[in-house]
Amino acid sequence: MECADECAEECHETDHTDEKPKDVDDMDFDYNEYGKFKDEDDDGDGDDLGLDAEEGQPFLGGCTWRVVATVKNDPNTFWVTKYLNVHTCSIVDRVANRKRCTSKYIGRLFIDQVGIVDGVVPQNIEDSMRTMFGMTLDYTTSYKALQYAQEYVRGSTDDGYAKLPYCLWKIEQSNPGSVVDLVVDDEHRFKYLFISFNASICGFNYVRRVIVVDGIYLTGKYEGVLLIACAQDGNFQIFPLAFGIVDSECDASWDWFFTKLSECISDEYPLVVVSDRHSSIAKACRNDIPWATRGICYYHLQQNIISNFNGNQLMYLVKGAAYAHTHDDYNRSWFIVRLSGAKHLV
Repeated sequence: MECADECAEECHETDHTDEKPKDVDDMDFDYNEYGKFKDEDDDGDGDDLGLDAEEGQPFLGGCTWRVVATVKNDPNTFWVTKYLNVHTCSIVDRVANRKRCTSKYIGRLFIDQVGIVDGVVPQNIEDSMRTMFGMTLDYTTSYKALQYAQEYVRGSTDDGYAKLPYCLWKIEQSNPGSVVDLVVDDEHRFKYLFISFNASICGFNYVRRVIVVDGIYLTGKYEGVLLIACAQDGNFQIFPLAFGIVDSECDASWDWFFTKLSECISDEYPLVVVSDRHSSIAKACRNDIPWATRGICYYHLQQNIISNFNGNQLMYLVKGAAYAHTHDDYNRSWFIVRLSGAKHLV
């Protein structure tokens, strides 16, 4: 009630009527318990709200946030007649006047001072707050602050999935000829996503007709697998062709991905599909792009050789076959591999 007593003393010369102010109903905090205010930002930290009885007086450093109150009946009760809940001051000024900073405020402070979240880890939050403001944070607070900062900049994961239909529609409108598809299950939950821009589809006609496909696991809230199909341009740079998001790497998901990929390429010219030795990729390539020749990625094969044979000698033999420029060189190198006893590599 200390806050209420100060307000009562300052506002004693203002309205003393028993009539309820007209604009109190428009306020978004609970005034049933006089002097006790609802948390301004719903972060559970119990904000200390400053009071200013004179309209037009800024609350902090020119900020327009303020509360105006009048005494009602006795000095122990009062009516709040105006509440402007929009801050125009800097988050730095607000944090400087707080006794305790929550992870939410630290996240907003980090965005206000640094402005980036890409590549940021909790340790960066901790170091930045110590350097700029002398704060000592534990890992949990830094981690939560980073989560809030990422959500503040990028939006929540749920909002992102909800906006997918609109985003795909905008892709089709702005880049006609693009191949996009969104598949949901019986409960209208996300299942598959495919995107291939028309610019990539047209550009593929002018690069080598060699497509490399692979998948990588996503570590976000809903996880899943990101499937990628790319090529190589004339400058030996990666040329993205198509992207897909599926629930897992299985026969059904890869078959669906290759079905959509076949809509982006023609069967007019020969095609080579390079991947690891995943059996689902082999089946999908054979069923959906039968005219394509499938090749094995040497990097994945090399890792398998090192882990399965515990030696580098066989790796160099396979490397000779992989880098052969003529059929004779290839057959000669592969013959040596067969003699080494690694027949199941073929």
